Amino acid sequence: MRDWRWLVSPLLYAIYFVLTLAASNTSDLHGWHDLAWPMGMSVLVCLLCCLAALAWAKDRQKAALLALLWFVAFSVYGYVVEALRLSGALRLIGAEAGLGGLFVLGVFGPSLAISRSPRRLEAVNQFAKLVGVCLVVFTIVELYLGLGRGRSGSTALPLPTVIGERAPAGAKPDIYLIILDKYTGGELLQEHFGFDNSAFEGFLKRRGFVVPRSGQANYPQTPLALASMLNLDYLQRLPRDVPLYDMIENNRLAGFLKQQGYRFVFFPTGYRITWQNRHADIQLPPPRDVRGEFAAVWENTTMLPEIMGSACAVIGCVGGRFLVTAQAATLMDWKFERLKDLAGGETPIFVLAHLSLPHEPFLYHADCSHRDLYWPVGAGVMGDAEADRGYLDQIQCANRKLATLVDSILARSRRPPVILLQADHGHGRIGHLPSFDKLNAYQLRERMSAFAAYLLPGVPPGAVGDSVTPVNAVRLVLRQYLGADLPPLEDASYWGLEDRPFDLVRIKW
Repeated sequence: MRDWRWLVSPLLYAIYFVLTLAASNTSDLHGWHDLAWPMGMSVLVCLLCCLAALAWAKDRQKAALLALLWFVAFSVYGYVVEALRLSGALRLIGAEAGLGGLFVLGVFGPSLAISRSPRRLEAVNQFAKLVGVCLVVFTIVELYLGLGRGRSGSTALPLPTVIGERAPAGAKPDIYLIILDKYTGGELLQEHFGFDNSAFEGFLKRRGFVVPRSGQANYPQTPLALASMLNLDYLQRLPRDVPLYDMIENNRLAGFLKQQGYRFVFFPTGYRITWQNRHADIQLPPPRDVRGEFAAVWENTTMLPEIMGSACAVIGCVGGRFLVTAQAATLMDWKFERLKDLAGGETPIFVLAHLSLPHEPFLYHADCSHRDLYWPVGAGVMGDAEADRGYLDQIQCANRKLATLVDSILARSRRPPVILLQADHGHGRIGHLPSFDKLNAYQLRERMSAFAAYLLPGVPPGAVGDSVTPVNAVRLVLRQYLGADLPPLEDASYWGLEDRPFDLVRIKW
């Protein structure tokens, strides 16, 4: 053990597997500190593999290759599980227990060959070390560039102007913009899921809300949808040199309302795009108290959930996939309670809350009792009945919480509030978003169907169309209540992906 250099090769790959996942998921990262726990666990597992390999092989060079082989198997196990689940092949081999057995058999043969090799294998280790160094250096640069995009702290997007004769007199209304992630509109919920959402929609209508019959999303992904909605325009008409993250944090909507005397209240999430807003007067909870999703993402690419599950079966703890997550039911409950507390102040407030409901992970049963966290395979795909049930349970709980919240806001407000309940997009059940040419019409309609309900005091119901999109809904609010020079735009929907935000395809219904 005095010559530690044999450890370098496997440790390089322990670092690389965390770095490469981080580089491809920078939207889930708040910063380099998010890598601390996954990196520490990865290195620890790798060192344990090294010690076990040395005890077996009694030779450092062989031990290095054995540890590398075992660690690679540990690191890719989760990818294999998901791929087999998506294809339906996992149940053919005996579910995860059968896959674990196949993995052991698959690793045992090469391990035996390495341990019994008459060669010292030093040249093989040197090659593996050289490749590992190149991979780590390249990935660090890629991750550095990815984390450096956005978050500059300011943008030069011009704020709307106010037309003096249109500016209403009297007190300004409180404005609540509550963004519901992946909430499919009622029409498609009935058509695609057989779920009747009319009871909740009827409740909202009785409270004075306008509920568009077939509201549409502007874009199919949250970063694109938020960048557009919060900047009051389509992405094509916004500067291409401003990163999406900058557009979301330094958005025109909040800037304009603060200019008009509003107090800005922001609810951070575990996602990088809405982790913080440094322009907010209040952040609930403080961003430093919000954990990111990266630890859970890394954990589920590995064999760690199976190892934890086996250990928990013996010692009595709870083990399983995606237990490490920022989207806990207790935190969501807390956010709804804080939303209730904001109404009734002297100064008008603008509340921006991006809530991960009904988006996975599924946190609730339909009655809002907490459930074991459940992440469906591929974020829910066609034919996964369990994922559909979880999604509909999440919608029913969201409806319960929103109904209580609406009544609380109405009861506590000093003046009639404006409340926008707005989905960024619908479900889709398509896993990772494909390019436009790989979609079918069924998936496209479901993904672009967006639930919406607007409480707009003094605005005639006919002012809101049945297929309104978020951009026009927000423009209407500023035009109606603050006299902003924001005429209505054409309601349009576009397909695009986060990594190519301006490579858009107009959707023609």
